[in-house]
Amino acid sequence: MEYFAWFLIVLYAAAGLTYLRAFRHKSIATFKAGRSLLAAVVILHCVFIVWQTIDAGRIPIATVSEALGTFVFVTSALYLGLELLLRNFAIGPFILPLLTIMMLIAGLFFEPGGEIAAILMNVEFEIHVLLLMFAYGAFALSFIASVLYLLLAREIREKSLGIFYSRLPSLPYFERIANWSASIGLVCFSAGVLVGIHIAFQVWKQFSLFDVKFLIVYLNWLLYLAHYLGRRFLHWRGKRVAWISVAGFLLVLFSFLGASQLFHGAHSFK
Repeated sequence: MEYFAWFLIVLYAAAGLTYLRAFRHKSIATFKAGRSLLAAVVILHCVFIVWQTIDAGRIPIATVSEALGTFVFVTSALYLGLELLLRNFAIGPFILPLLTIMMLIAGLFFEPGGEIAAILMNVEFEIHVLLLMFAYGAFALSFIASVLYLLLAREIREKSLGIFYSRLPSLPYFERIANWSASIGLVCFSAGVLVGIHIAFQVWKQFSLFDVKFLIVYLNWLLYLAHYLGRRFLHWRGKRVAWISVAGFLLVLFSFLGASQLFHGAHSFK
């Protein structure tokens, strides 16, 4: 199974390099080749997820390696669907290198199956985690679109029309993608947090809503809620919402990868 994971890493890297080459040379044919390769990787990764699920009798989310791998699959599937829907490759050269790095981290931290906490076998808990995975995947797309918006806006503002201006779509395109992804992510994130709180009150007799890691999650939720409400009612646009999206995803990465290592509390399953 570990060898299959490394095979997927190689394929993600190959797809990412193909997209980067297409971006550099502005080649539609190369972009289409990259999309075909990405579609093949997503299918194979889906097979790998199913294989892991059948082998372990649970969805692969129990370890850092499993959670990262599942997150990469969800995000790559979301991106592929978005690309097929919009017929635009602009985000691919930037999202795929990020996903490749995450798959590499998953491979380096690969852990064979062993004893896990009983809660990780709970169906409600798996739903909770999958909702958060979809939210994080949507937030990742919003993050990339926001970064590209900021880079393109900077080139236009400084009248230094370089590679981003010549190869990327318009600012409204990235703003639309970033906002749409953030809104979808907020819905999934809200549902995932609510399911998580419901499970917590059932599982832990002494449970505090003010556990450090839960506070980080609440802050993340408030950031994306402000992103939505600001756009909806205060007419926030442009760089302001882009920077909120960037900050939100950086906090997502911290809560996903760093918080569990730095803080130990109710949300620890070891």
